[in-house]
Amino acid sequence: MRLLICDADEQFCDAARRHFSGQEHVEVTHGRLEDLPGDVDCVVWPGNCQALPASRLDAALAALLGAATLEHARARILDEFGDDGCPIGTTFLLPTAASSRASQADSRPPPCAAFVAVFPRCREGPGLAMRGVLEAVARYNDAALAEASAAAAVQMAGGRPPGGGG
Repeated sequence: MRLLICDADEQFCDAARRHFSGQEHVEVTHGRLEDLPGDVDCVVWPGNCQALPASRLDAALAALLGAATLEHARARILDEFGDDGCPIGTTFLLPTAASSRASQADSRPPPCAAFVAVFPRCREGPGLAMRGVLEAVARYNDAALAEASAAAAVQMAGGRPPGGGG
């Protein structure tokens, strides 16, 4: 068995090379998932606790392994853990689009994905995000209204700031 670690981040790859130095069955490759060799049996999919697509990595993995792979992960998490999602560290194997084809040396995508929940996600996340946006808009509108009110007061005072200065 060989472990191939592939990442687009050169610093991550350097750290992985240092960590796994001396391990003869571990190979670290700086590159893109799309450039993996055809003899890869399984890809690790680090995802959030609800298996919701949330990053460019999710998009790249869905392109490589098939969008149904993440949908299967989501269905399994909902079935086993409910709407709150799975605990961080939950790991399970999933079939990919290639698992239904006969095994070939140049088979793509890999026949297996190991989904690992590494990012927390709370159910309230989208609501909290929307609240944050609405609060920011309200602050902006309040500041714009205060500025417009001050300008109107200056105009009503005949071009002089309120208080008769000038």
